[in-house]
Amino acid sequence: MNELLQLKEKRATLLAAAKEIIARAQARPEAERDLTAEENTKVDQIYAEFDKHGRRIETLERMSTLERAEAQLNEVTRRTAPSRPASVLDHATPPNSAEAVRTWMLRGHGTITQEQILNASLCGVDVNSAALTIRFNANGVVGVYSGDPTSGGPVRRDIATTSGSSAMVQWKEFTSSFDKALQFRGRVLDRVTRIRTATGVDLPVPKIDDTANRGRWLAEGSPVTNTDPTLGSAPLKAYKASSDKVPVSIEALQDDQVSMNMIVPMLLGERIGGLFNLAATRGAGTTEPTGIFTDATASGVVLAGTNASPTYTWDSFLDLKYSVDPAYREAPAEKRGFMLSDTVFGKLRKLKDSQNRYYADPFQPGPGTFDGDPIFLNNDVLATGVNAKVAAYGDYSRYWWRDVQEVTFYRLNEVGMLNGQVVFLAFARADGRLINTSAVKTLANPAS
Repeated sequence: MNELLQLKEKRATLLAAAKEIIARAQARPEAERDLTAEENTKVDQIYAEFDKHGRRIETLERMSTLERAEAQLNEVTRRTAPSRPASVLDHATPPNSAEAVRTWMLRGHGTITQEQILNASLCGVDVNSAALTIRFNANGVVGVYSGDPTSGGPVRRDIATTSGSSAMVQWKEFTSSFDKALQFRGRVLDRVTRIRTATGVDLPVPKIDDTANRGRWLAEGSPVTNTDPTLGSAPLKAYKASSDKVPVSIEALQDDQVSMNMIVPMLLGERIGGLFNLAATRGAGTTEPTGIFTDATASGVVLAGTNASPTYTWDSFLDLKYSVDPAYREAPAEKRGFMLSDTVFGKLRKLKDSQNRYYADPFQPGPGTFDGDPIFLNNDVLATGVNAKVAAYGDYSRYWWRDVQEVTFYRLNEVGMLNGQVVFLAFARADGRLINTSAVKTLANPAS
């Protein structure tokens, strides 16, 4: 059985498995039909594998098309020039994906040679296409496609264009590169519960607190007491984030002194990623998401000393940890732990005992763990300030972050043209709330 047929059968099997999980969920009582976290993870894994096989299938089909074209060209060459039996493609230079992207970006902004057009074509890129899908890894461009590589059609269906002097083309093709930048800058979102919704309407997350209640022992014939749990909800909204404009000169696109096809999405991603990280840490919740430190409960532990010169001790951090209920301290290691800035962590690393010996092994790299719990560094946590919340401990999976649809990237063709520039920007919509405010507690700086 050839590889192409095997991949198609694997995709069919994966699709059936995903449908089965969803069908089982739909067969449950109405209140339990939403997929569990485990089911969501499994379905996401199935879809990722499904997409991976789809890309490989398209590559194989493209290779098959090229091989057939080469065979036809060889046959024509053999008939018309018997003295040159070898294929004219035998010594051709392999197509360059990064150069194909640059050629597409230059469309309308510079001279494009026939060799560049041929190279783009061999990579599967139509330089006249309004859409381009670009795949990146740490080494750069690894694949380019005209249109959506998974749709089976020649043109993406999620491209939105407008006419006029500020015509805009929406790029969802850079989404994977954005995610790389977000993972690098926004480490807080690695610790929390993250969901994606198709619309931005308010999303209430149900809350229940029955920890203060217990059952009762009853005497024979005694009536049963009615005790209601505490019910509520925390709404997740959809605040709009902007990367601001990134103007790129036409000369930079033409000369390609730096790899604009990598640096533009990276710049946009780092801006949105940094904004997300700050909001998830200490956002005010009025015109932006509410941060973990904003919603978290104060532990009552305050550093000794003064605001100008606080006294850091390991005891303070132990008191912070043990102010959190054991139920939250038993959360998975990747979701629980201490969160503090690199500045405060550096001061902790320098603490010494009465024999002038470091508590933390200076020959072991940080941040490591403290009392068996991970230390998460986050430079958006305040390091100083009167009553500032300088550290937190708890179960960060109780913080929910909502992404609305996907990040959208735009190329504004005409806005900067009078200055010889093409303008790029990105928009995103998101919100976040600590659903259970007792799951995370904070350590405060001195009050004066």
